[in-house]
Amino acid sequence: MACADASAPTSSGEIIGAYAYPSTRRFHILHASSETVGDLPIAPTAFRILGVGNAMIWRELPLGLEDEILMNTRDARHFVRLHGNLHWLVLSGPGSTLRLLAFDTTQEKFRSMEAPERQRGRADLTTARLRALSGDKLCIFDLERSTSAMDVWVLDDYDAVPQSSWQLKERISLVMWDKSDLSRTFPKLEVVHRVHDGEEIFLHQEDGRIYTYNLVDKEWLYGERFQVELLDVCVTGDAQGERPAWRVT
Repeated sequence: MACADASAPTSSGEIIGAYAYPSTRRFHILHASSETVGDLPIAPTAFRILGVGNAMIWRELPLGLEDEILMNTRDARHFVRLHGNLHWLVLSGPGSTLRLLAFDTTQEKFRSMEAPERQRGRADLTTARLRALSGDKLCIFDLERSTSAMDVWVLDDYDAVPQSSWQLKERISLVMWDKSDLSRTFPKLEVVHRVHDGEEIFLHQEDGRIYTYNLVDKEWLYGERFQVELLDVCVTGDAQGERPAWRVT
C-alpha cells in the first residue's frame, strides 16, 4: 500500500473530508481554513482541495453560497458520505438556520440543503449530530435538554426538491433507569449496524461508559465500560467504502 505525506495549506483550520475522485480514483483531501467564533463553531474563510499523488498542490475552492456558514470544529471531520456527496451540519445566514452543507465529489461544488425545522428553541451545533442509517438515509439526532430527550429525524427522499421529506421518526428519552440524565452532557454518538439486531445508537460518555439504544426494539441497554476505537480507514484503488468501521471490545 502506497503512502504519501502532505503539509497543511495553513497553520489554522481542519481537514473536514476525504474522498476518491470518481474519474481518476485519486484520493482528495478537503481542508477548511477558518476563524474561531465562540468555543466550538468555526467560520470557514477558505476551502482547499489536495489531490494525493505526484504533484500535490492545494487549490482553493469557492464556497459559492449566498450566506456565510458556521461549522462545528469538533464534529466537522465526522462528515457523512452518501449518494456521492459529503455532508455536514452547519448554521447558515443571519438567523443561524440549521442547514446541511453538501459537497458533490464529482463536480467538486458545494450546495446547501434543507434541514428539519427545529420545534423547540434555536438551532445549536453543539447539540445536533448528523449520521447515516441503513438504506442510505441521512439522520439528524437533535438533543433537547429542557425535556431530556433526543429527536431522531430521517430524510426519507434524498432527491426531493425542495428537501421537504424530513420525518421525525422518534423522540428518545435520555433519562436512564438509575435516574441519570444523559442530556446533561451530549456525548460522542455513533450509529452501529448489527446484522441480526438492527441498528443501535452508541452514546459514549466521558467516563468510558457506553449506553446503547436499539432502534428496532426501542430500548436502552445497560451502560458498560467498553473500549471503542475507530478502525483505520484504508483507501484502495476504488475506495467504495462510505462508512467508518468501529470495533467494540
